[in-house]
Amino acid sequence: PVTPAPVTAEPTSASPTTAAPSIAPTYVACDSTDAMNVVFLMDESGSVDSTEWDVILGFVKRIVTFDVSPASYVALYEYAALAAFQELLEFTGPMSTEQSVVIDELDNNNYTPAGQTETWDAVNRVLDDIDEYQSQGPVTVTWPNGINETTGGDSCNNDANDDCWRRQNILFILTDGNPTDRINNGRNNNGVQTDANYVTCDDDANTQSPLELRLSQTENVDVVVILIATDAGVDEDKVNCLDTRDNGDDVITLTSFDSNAFTDIEIRIREKICNGQGAGCVTCAEDESIPIQECG
Repeated sequence: PVTPAPVTAEPTSASPTTAAPSIAPTYVACDSTDAMNVVFLMDESGSVDSTEWDVILGFVKRIVTFDVSPASYVALYEYAALAAFQELLEFTGPMSTEQSVVIDELDNNNYTPAGQTETWDAVNRVLDDIDEYQSQGPVTVTWPNGINETTGGDSCNNDANDDCWRRQNILFILTDGNPTDRINNGRNNNGVQTDANYVTCDDDANTQSPLELRLSQTENVDVVVILIATDAGVDEDKVNCLDTRDNGDDVITLTSFDSNAFTDIEIRIREKICNGQGAGCVTCAEDESIPIQECG
């Protein structure tokens, strides 16, 4: 007898489907005790369209949700032309209980293109606000006779639980273009010589703009610049001086508004604000009256 050729049975299951790879890593929400004052200054100038603005807001939301410590406080600002500078949210926290307030503010923010990129003005205003916020705490003065005198308050923003003066500050600047710098040399109406330079970073390596000088003397604010250089004319040298503390190492340049590009730099931001090493010198001194600048 002839044995018939074996017949292979048809598969009974559908073709297997390979899951699409995840576009970006997902980080577990920060649970460290690194209490900091975290500020986001966002560029809403005319070169940023509504879609790009949504990407910026979405990125900040992600950082607040996953990378800011539950013990930290957050403030939000937007800027463009001088009149467009706005404090969206004063220092609010801690994030363990107030995170939703920050997220709601970002969700409710409407896109409003507003012309120029007055970075020098916006950064100065934010530094002023940080100084005012932390000045609400106690200040200890040592007189020539060696006696210490402590003056000032014991809370910030009328919140008895907010010891803002003990937290380090970090300022994230998100911008997509060169600052709108102006050098006005001339005379005023009274014929007096003026030299009002509204400059972010001085082009001359041997001199400093007023903002550069201020930042070089500001020890308690760490600046991180996220520069979205979608235009070939964007010059990183125009904003490098904003990171005097780290010699420009924290000027992070992206070449697109693609959300994946933002996610790629998230780990660098997380290392700044959720490193598990007591960032901000919160627990270095038991004496509440000792200012953060004197923490060792």
